[in-house]
Amino acid sequence: MELLTNLKQLFANNNLLVGNLPSTLFSNTVIEQIRIQENSLVGTFPEFDGESLIDFRIQKNSFTGSLPGSLANAEKIVNLLAGDNMFAGTIPSIGAPSLKFFDLRNNELTGTLPVSLFAAPTNLTNVYIQENKLTGQIPASFAGANKLSDFFASNNTFSGPIPIITEGSLPALTELLLDNNNLTGTMPESICNLRNGLLEDLWVDCTPPVEVECELPICCTRCF
Repeated sequence: MELLTNLKQLFANNNLLVGNLPSTLFSNTVIEQIRIQENSLVGTFPEFDGESLIDFRIQKNSFTGSLPGSLANAEKIVNLLAGDNMFAGTIPSIGAPSLKFFDLRNNELTGTLPVSLFAAPTNLTNVYIQENKLTGQIPASFAGANKLSDFFASNNTFSGPIPIITEGSLPALTELLLDNNNLTGTMPESICNLRNGLLEDLWVDCTPPVEVECELPICCTRCF
């Protein structure tokens, strides 16, 4: 397959594929779409030229090692789905104005969220990073994602206060899940006010011993 120099799309999702991907699979092509999700593939994911990448779906396999560093060069990417694997290490400096769907849930990722993820302009609609080992604070820049609907960050080790947002921020947010972390302080009133809009689910660690003060059910909808 490494001889397929004009390969733009690789769709092999939802099969019974096993084993490793060849390390040279994408070495001679400028790939645009990779959809190999829901197989039983293992090993590390080969590096590739990410400049033309639009769609990257490799979730629900058993990949290990680090996420491909070439994802940092994917300036046209729209969908990045690599959840439900066994990736470790830090998240590359991913961020693109075109990026909408970002899913790294249920891996072994460490370190902080890259600042580039929420760099303006952003069209992010869905961010799923739950069930990892991510640290640091929830970046205040997430408030600039005005199209963001879902932000799932449960079951990590984020710490510090939940950032205050300015009036008019996050108008599309429907679910903000921050439970089972090491966050502290008080839920900002500016986030509570989102309950007057589209925000339906706001989860945090507000069950005694309280880590985050949050009035239930007026502000938070569920305490952990």
